[in-house]
Amino acid sequence: MLKGKGHGLPDLVAPALGALAGAGLTTPGDELVDAVRLTLTHRSYLNDDRHRPDPPDPRYLEALETLGSIFQQHTATIAAYRNPGADQRHLHREVTRLAAAFPGWAARLDWLRESAVLGQSLGRGPVPDRVFAALFNRLLGLLCLVGETRTAENLMAGLLAEIRDDGGGTGNPKQLLQESLPEGSTRFEYHQEGPGHALVYHAVVTDATGRSGTGTASNKKAASQAAALDFIRTHSPGLLAAQRSAVGDSRPEPQPVDESTAHMAVVLRLRRTLRLPDRCLGLFSQALIHGSWAHENQALLRKYGQRDNQALTALGARAVMYEYYLSIVRTVLLTGAVDSLSLATPEGTMYARALELIDAGPGLLLGAGQAQQQSSVTVAAAAFQALYGAALAANDFAPLGERWSRSYQAAWDTIAPGGARQEDGRTRFDTLCTALDLHAQYQVSRHGPEHEPRYRTVVDLHSLATGEVVTLAGPDGRSQSVANNHAAELFLALTDSLALPVPHHVDDPAALRFLVAHQATAFAAEPALWRKWAKRKLFGLHLVDAPDDLLAWAAAVDRLVDDDISPCLPDDLTAAYAYALRGAGAARPEPAPPAGGPSGPLASAVRAALARIADR
Repeated sequence: MLKGKGHGLPDLVAPALGALAGAGLTTPGDELVDAVRLTLTHRSYLNDDRHRPDPPDPRYLEALETLGSIFQQHTATIAAYRNPGADQRHLHREVTRLAAAFPGWAARLDWLRESAVLGQSLGRGPVPDRVFAALFNRLLGLLCLVGETRTAENLMAGLLAEIRDDGGGTGNPKQLLQESLPEGSTRFEYHQEGPGHALVYHAVVTDATGRSGTGTASNKKAASQAAALDFIRTHSPGLLAAQRSAVGDSRPEPQPVDESTAHMAVVLRLRRTLRLPDRCLGLFSQALIHGSWAHENQALLRKYGQRDNQALTALGARAVMYEYYLSIVRTVLLTGAVDSLSLATPEGTMYARALELIDAGPGLLLGAGQAQQQSSVTVAAAAFQALYGAALAANDFAPLGERWSRSYQAAWDTIAPGGARQEDGRTRFDTLCTALDLHAQYQVSRHGPEHEPRYRTVVDLHSLATGEVVTLAGPDGRSQSVANNHAAELFLALTDSLALPVPHHVDDPAALRFLVAHQATAFAAEPALWRKWAKRKLFGLHLVDAPDDLLAWAAAVDRLVDDDISPCLPDDLTAAYAYALRGAGAARPEPAPPAGGPSGPLASAVRAALARIADR
């Protein structure tokens, strides 16, 4: 969707193309050059240049900027993880330091300043650093989109080197300084200057003897860190050397924790499935070590050279987030479906679901208290992210998308929903329960021998509309996710039958009666549901444009539930629908109004829906 959009813009792209060539981009085609020109055009110019034909949709450029920002965080996290001098338990601090330094660094790039196309509104004073930061991120996003991630990494190399050199491997210079001096002996002072849209903060740190350090940054926190680092490098350089020495130049390879059969079974299966080298075993093991287990088993951690999964979770979270956004942006730009563009942060339930789909939950090592409570969504989500981080590290930090998706397609579809692939039964079940406002409670039991366990899922469905509950018990499965799918498929058989023009016999008539009663009561209370339900072929509402078909559907449902009427179910759906159709103007024999109870409101609800459809 960016093709041809850069024509007619000022031709200032030559310095940027030179920088890209230096970063490894060879002989870019005309389309890519055109796209580079557009990505380096600020919205202020596009607003000024209102007479250009076919202006680009700004949402495309915003999507590229977001993708570039996520890639930048992903790359910074990898760099911090690989740096033995970085604080491995708090990798997010390294990313925070990069984010604070990035705008000023981007604004100092001569090629970026020379190639930026800016509007007149930015020509009346100093251009804020964030303008150049946004353009640089757009360029990173474009390079990722066309598969030039190596070029994007090389463009960032200068920033990463600057952070590494300035920080000396110290994740928190301010904390290091305060811990090295007597408590309360350091004093930080700040002042700011510049316009409100481009404030600059200056910090000065002074100790009890009058020694000082200074720092400048675009925010107060970063300025204080810069001042502390300046103090250390000027007056106490030995602190940096001591910290590097304490950390060491390399980390020993962690070994798999061979203390749990279930844990090792998951670790070995992941290694076989993803076809990764043997060094992944210790990393996969670490990814499944929760902090509660690590706290209770310090001796075992030392024995196996292990730690908890916090660092791998940080690494994997950024990596998965990048793959997620890349998939969305690529799909939107290729299809032009910009109205469907959603860059909301994925929820933890998505990652927890992915862990279930790869059946890695049984391998989690949890402390006694955490194990009694079972793993929460937060614990499960962190474990999946850590496993992804472990696989990334074992793969020499090369992209994992294709390898991971071939092995665990359903999990990959959950975290990178770019393809039109069939949803699994559990996902369809959860989606339908949300649409129907049904509440599901899962109970999973495990039985059989330790080396070949079997799982069984029982689901209680609660209807707030009727107050009724129905239980679905699925057949056994070889894993928890398979068992969940089996139980979900029982419910889907009911909804699929009710979506047919003439619903047929089902194996669980009690569950069918529950479902029809719930839909009748809920729809009677809220006729506006017809739009959402018709789209999903619920309660026959997909047939409202064909009255004969709708009545045939209602008659078939009446026959299916005739043996045992629920107290919440209308006695005669056919009569209720026929009465509603007549009231909406359809040519039908005039039936008597349905009796009282839910059938009366139901007929009114159907009539209201038909009237709204007629007004479309």
